[in-house]
Amino acid sequence: MGRTAWFNCYSGISGDMTVGALIDAGAPFDAIEQALASLEVPGFRVRAEKMTRRGLGGTAFRVDVDPDAPRPHRHLRHMVEIAQRGNLPPRARENALAAFRLIAEAEAEVHGIPVEKVHFHEVGAIDSIVDIIAANVALDLLDITRVVASPIAVGSGTVACDHGILPVPAPATALLLRGLSARVGPPECELATPTGVALLRAWQAESGAPACLTASAVGYGFGSRDLSDRPNALQVILGEPGETPDTQRDRVAVLEAVVDDLSGEWLGEAAGALMEAGAVDVWMAPAIGKKGRPAQCITVLCPPERERKVLDVLFRHTTTLGARCRHEERIILRRDTQTQDTPWGPVRIKLGYLDGQNVTVHPEFEDCLKAGRAAGIPPRQVAEYAVTRWRQEKGLP
Repeated sequence: MGRTAWFNCYSGISGDMTVGALIDAGAPFDAIEQALASLEVPGFRVRAEKMTRRGLGGTAFRVDVDPDAPRPHRHLRHMVEIAQRGNLPPRARENALAAFRLIAEAEAEVHGIPVEKVHFHEVGAIDSIVDIIAANVALDLLDITRVVASPIAVGSGTVACDHGILPVPAPATALLLRGLSARVGPPECELATPTGVALLRAWQAESGAPACLTASAVGYGFGSRDLSDRPNALQVILGEPGETPDTQRDRVAVLEAVVDDLSGEWLGEAAGALMEAGAVDVWMAPAIGKKGRPAQCITVLCPPERERKVLDVLFRHTTTLGARCRHEERIILRRDTQTQDTPWGPVRIKLGYLDGQNVTVHPEFEDCLKAGRAAGIPPRQVAEYAVTRWRQEKGLP
């Protein structure tokens, strides 16, 4: 099911602070170091140091760059090459690439140039490449599948860069903050960096705080600044979602494909085959495909362990040549099934509960269809009778 990570960005966020906090919360440094070594980027070494700042203990993640290490100009394609050749967990690689792209898009928008032309001033530097890869490897090692972030302290004032004096937050950081909650104020310095904010965006972080979290680990990652009124630290709290007795979370694979050359009959047959293969839901929505052709977008939900089988059926029973795949969380209500007698036979009633109260009552369609056909009446009549009778017996309005 995965864990939730709440990043408390009371003193900002940066790449090295993020990695330090995750290591302090339990991510094994040796495994991170091995993943970084596989990138084949020369000229650096990493260290994780336990230290205390203003009475607070935590971890500082530092990248020591050889002053003679090559510093080639790097663009987005170089970032992709580095991430792809490394021995990284698939999710870590995917999220790292997402962070690189987000920064490239922000820089392109700031400078008014195509993404391909962006010269990665910050991310092209060895330490920033390492921070992004290390943070994503650490996230994967800790099995974190949901990220929540407090309002991000961005600092105030101005910052000096290659282009002169710029406001805080810096232009690229300001663009990356879209969709996240930020807090501007003292001290007068830059507290949130593009790398730190891009990581949160790549992880699709929610803003605020988890409604309910059973904490299992806490970590602090130190930045390089020495602030006068607080430790320059990022706090992360890891835990399991604290669900009510009537809800639970699970993980599902989401598969999508668009087809523009299948008739309704074959689409219906494919949906049935997908359900038989282990899908928990299948639906289709009209779409406009290539060359303006009417099409259907097929979306399939299935347990992750059934993904390979369901994909096989999707390819064999439709004409698609590819499918998009991702993993998401579901929140599921507690369910129950009761049988209600009717004049035409028994009908199962599906019930859903939230906070101890029954919130959904729905008759099983197949039971209503079978009973209605046998009696020569509309299935809807059976359904309405079954629900009404069930409510009467329970003393419900």
